[in-house]
Amino acid sequence: MNREETILRLVKEADPDNPLEYVRNIVKGFAREKLDRYILDCKDCPIHCSTKTLTYGPVNASVLVVTDFVSGEQNTKAGSTYPLVGTEAYQILKKTLDFYGFNIDEFFFMNSVNCCPVSEISGQEFTRIPKAEEKKNCEVFLDYAIQMLQPVFIIILGNIALNYFTHDTVFNLHGKVIQAKGIPAIATYSPDYLLFCQKEMPTAYEYEKEIFLKDFEKIRDYLSKYEQTNLFR
Repeated sequence: MNREETILRLVKEADPDNPLEYVRNIVKGFAREKLDRYILDCKDCPIHCSTKTLTYGPVNASVLVVTDFVSGEQNTKAGSTYPLVGTEAYQILKKTLDFYGFNIDEFFFMNSVNCCPVSEISGQEFTRIPKAEEKKNCEVFLDYAIQMLQPVFIIILGNIALNYFTHDTVFNLHGKVIQAKGIPAIATYSPDYLLFCQKEMPTAYEYEKEIFLKDFEKIRDYLSKYEQTNLFR
């Protein structure tokens, strides 16, 4: 009896109501390990030697949060990190989710670009916007994550993340329910953008922060049907 026949026999013995969902839930953890390994091993772009972001959060999460890329703050050459984790931007997001009653431990995080896009000028490295080919090369990883999770909802943070799904901008689409790979989603600003406004455009900061909070209010309202689940505190 070969391996596949053995697996099929065991599933039949378990006799689950939904065999596909049963097998998917069993292998999700291993699928996630493979995804992280694929990201670490990827050398498709010259920026592959920068810090890489792996996936973060439970594999059974019902909500996927897609962020932009590794920030300069995270690019420590330490090998790997996680989307937003350990940054001021993460604290902004965590406080916002807490404010609206969400349990941040029930969200799955992934960057749309998993390395830190940098340019070197006069011997110094500067973080830049990812190039088209860098964004394109990373799409396969996000495709994999969506197939693995099959989330009920996607939160999109920032234009780079949004461009994976559409060529429109957050300024046009924020707060609106859109279809992202056939999944309901709402896009809003990246928390890094709010930090930029706070430091560089203080007169615009309060206005942009209010938009960000209203977008999350709409996210909360859309997900209120799951209020009795672990998604909410």
